[in-house]
Amino acid sequence: MITVNRPMRLVVINIVLFTLLAICVWCLLTLGSAASFPIQHIKIHGNYKHIDRAQIERLVKPHVGSSFFRVDLNNIKHALLTETWLKSAKVTRIWPNQLIITLDERSPVAIWNSEHLMTSQGVVFSSDAEAFMSTLPMLSGPRDKEAFMFEKYNEFNAILSPLDLHINQLRLTSSMVWSMRLDNDVELMLGENDARGRLLRFVAVYPKILTAKHHRAKRFDLRYGDGVAVKWR
Repeated sequence: MITVNRPMRLVVINIVLFTLLAICVWCLLTLGSAASFPIQHIKIHGNYKHIDRAQIERLVKPHVGSSFFRVDLNNIKHALLTETWLKSAKVTRIWPNQLIITLDERSPVAIWNSEHLMTSQGVVFSSDAEAFMSTLPMLSGPRDKEAFMFEKYNEFNAILSPLDLHINQLRLTSSMVWSMRLDNDVELMLGENDARGRLLRFVAVYPKILTAKHHRAKRFDLRYGDGVAVKWR
């Protein structure tokens, strides 16, 4: 039987600990080096129509060659989100040398103040609004009223649905005065109070006026207590 005295045991323990520490340091230096397991492939996924793929590729290209273990996924994500059409991005590692980027594009539902595009959550983002003038409704209103106005746009459209009419333009002034233009080019002045009730009044009287004047109505002023003023073409 071999026995090891106490001083020798401490020497052995120290040697083992030092060896383990050296191995850990070597692993950190080796695996953290760009030369070890470098990123060689970046794949981009997602359903999108308007995101500039070339711009996305330019944003992620600097990370090709980075270490698989040390590549900063949050940094890549933040860089991607500078693309205005991008709603969200997910960046994941795939062993041993690949990054997968999944993109989620914003869906515009309206043009805001003639300049920007807007989502159904009221998020305004800069883009080429002019290209959507013929396909999206135009909403104009005070700052921070974007989501509120889209909610009202849907509510007012539902009221107009029995007439098979839709809103092309919906406006709200800083003093909270409502007006709109319909897809038949008729303008409605709803005023400040009870815009919903006044729109319901329009739905009730419009078929009668339409029959009597043969589509010649241009503007309906519904700001009166119990009447309607009509401007003819």
